[in-house]
Formats: sequence, C-alpha cells, structure tokens
Amino acid sequence: MAAAGGPWPPPCVFMCGGAGTSGFISNLRSFLWTQVQLFGHVHSLSLRWHLERHTGDVLRSVDRGTSSINNLLSYIIFSILPTIADIVIAILYFVSYFSALFGLIVFICLLIYLTFTILITEWRTKYRRDMNTQDNNAKSKAVDSLLNFETVKYYNAEGYEVTCFEEAILKYQQSEWKTNASLALLNQTHNLIIGSGLLAGSLLCAYMVTEGQFQ
Repeated sequence: MAAAGGPWPPPCVFMCGGAGTSGFISNLRSFLWTQVQLFGHVHSLSLRWHLERHTGDVLRSVDRGTSSINNLLSYIIFSILPTIADIVIAILYFVSYFSALFGLIVFICLLIYLTFTILITEWRTKYRRDMNTQDNNAKSKAVDSLLNFETVKYYNAEGYEVTCFEEAILKYQQSEWKTNASLALLNQTHNLIIGSGLLAGSLLCAYMVTEGQFQ
C-alpha cells in the first residue's frame, strides 16, 4: 500500500482514465457499428446482386466501416476536443497576461485554419471517394476470382483474371496519388497558416519590446 501523497495515485488515476476512455470508445463503436445489422442488410439485397458475387466488395466495406468509426471517435475525443480546449486556454492566457492583440492573432489564425480546412476537405472528398471505390473494386476482383477458382481453371482464364486485377490496381494507384496529393496540399496550407500566425506574433512581440511595453 502506497503512502499518502506518494507517487502511486497519479499514475493509477491516469491508467484508470485511459482504460476507461478506451473502453468507452470500444463500446460506442460496437453500438454504432453492429455486424448483425449489416448481415441482415446483405440478405435483404436482390437476387441479382448475390448472383454477381460482390463478396470482396462487401468484406472491404465492412473492414473500412469498422476502422472509420474507430478513427472518427478517436479523433473527436483525443484530437479535436483537446485542441479546441488548448486554443481557448491560449487565447485567454494571452489576453489576460500579455495583450488582446495576441489573442486576436490566435483567433484569426484559428478562423482561417478552419475555413481552409473545410473548403479543401470538401474539394478533395471526391478523390477520396473515388479511391475507396477503386479499392473496393480491386479487392472484389481478387476475392471473387479466388472464390471461383474452379471456373477460372475450367475456362483457362488465369491470364484474363490477372490482367483485370492489374488494371484495377493501376486505377487504384492513380486515385491514391490524387488523394495523397490533395492531402499534402491541405497539410502545406496548415503549415503556412500556422507559420504566418507565429510570424505575426513574433513581430508583434518584437515591436512591443522595442516600445518598452515588455520588460
């Protein structure tokens, strides 16, 4: 048993809080994404859809949906909310201890940051959606070809299947390049906005020092 005021309580609290948060995310993800509902939806599809055997497409969509919900919850809880709290605290600190101009610079940078993020994200959504479609198409061709291995062998269509899969991979790589390029543009825009804010704050600080407002 650790003594009162010892080093054990903070780590214990941290570990319990982390475990509780992870459990909360896992439970919330399970609540939002249930495989039973998906299984029922697949059975409700038409006979023509099942005859075309979109098995690979379904498996890839299930995997992406599960990981997407997990990432979304993680971003909201561990990234977005703490970032908003940090920015609010920074604005209040600058306004209280330095000058309202520093808080204004932080607020303007935040506003520009959010505006460009929303605009560029909406613009690049079509590239991300096309990449997901091409990824589903490639995985569907691979899985369906392997599931129908006997038919492929019977018609001696191995070369045809390989060619179709190669074309699907090439289309996916093209879509992936567009997605990565647009993401790089978004990241560079973020860096430019943050760098401009730091430059403006540094120049303002230097001006106040020369004017004798800061000791």
